[in-house]
Amino acid sequence: MSTTWKQASTLVLAFLLALFLVGCNTGDNAESSDKETIQDNTTQETEENTEESTDTQEDKEQQSDNQTTYPLTVTDATGEEVTFDSEPTKLVSLIPSETEVLFALGAGEEVLAVDDYSDFPKETADLPKLGSTYSGLNVEELIALQPDVVFINAGLQADVAQELRDQGLTVFGSNPGSITDVIESIETIGLILNNQEQAEAVTKEMTEKIDYVKEKVANAEPKKVYAEFSAGWSFGTGDFANDLITLAGGENIFADVEGWFEVNPEEVINRNPEVILFTSGEDGVTEDNKEAITTRDGFEVIDAVKNDQVIGIDSNKASRVGPRITDSLIEIFEAIHPELAE
Repeated sequence: MSTTWKQASTLVLAFLLALFLVGCNTGDNAESSDKETIQDNTTQETEENTEESTDTQEDKEQQSDNQTTYPLTVTDATGEEVTFDSEPTKLVSLIPSETEVLFALGAGEEVLAVDDYSDFPKETADLPKLGSTYSGLNVEELIALQPDVVFINAGLQADVAQELRDQGLTVFGSNPGSITDVIESIETIGLILNNQEQAEAVTKEMTEKIDYVKEKVANAEPKKVYAEFSAGWSFGTGDFANDLITLAGGENIFADVEGWFEVNPEEVINRNPEVILFTSGEDGVTEDNKEAITTRDGFEVIDAVKNDQVIGIDSNKASRVGPRITDSLIEIFEAIHPELAE
């Protein structure tokens, strides 16, 4: 988590936590249903992420023929050593991104329950819901399920992880800060679940999409981008969303700021972005979403507004650090550089 976030008030932290879990919304309900967008958005200290990657790589080298050898010990993003004596088959996810990972790895039938905001894939609709970190978790029901492992986001749910561990549950927390981290996290979960082949297939497809975008923008002049993934808020370095913009051939106009922050509209006008990205509301991208930005006082002078380069993108894909994050990368690339898209 960045220094900026550590100094933020409890109220702002709660706001951003909620924002991440539910997905972004730039419409009238931005302060409620979209309060949980930043999934998956704060990050652990770089040193902690480095330690996690090193430990994970060492564990992977101990495996052979894509079969996990148990007992297996991995260090998660909370800094906890987590040991699995056997292949876990009773799974719970308390964060939408990890829910998507579990299903992408073919472990959907082993998921016992999820948080209230896990809504993809469609099969999650039939699963028991356990509440959320923002609105409150049904810990008693969770304990009654006796899962082999509970998956959480270590940046946003470290307190939850400790509470559940105190109750005797096994918890694994990841906290990707970049697309590379997302891929490594998926590989690690595949290792834990003995689903390494599925993880390899998922990450291979993700890597191909990254390479496709990199090739497309290799010789392109970066365009200045303002991203508003929640009404009135933006981000700078230290967040995976900034990584998406850079990879997609953009230059975040607030790259000199760290973490998430409330935007001064005058600064957006002064920095004059060529492209403005916003995330869709509950009803998808609508003209109302767009007009909420283009009609702000003074925004008519911004190049992006004058040239009709104010573009909505899918909120869940952009905010959840799971397998669909590379789909969001392509969507952002096509928004920034439509002239290069096929």
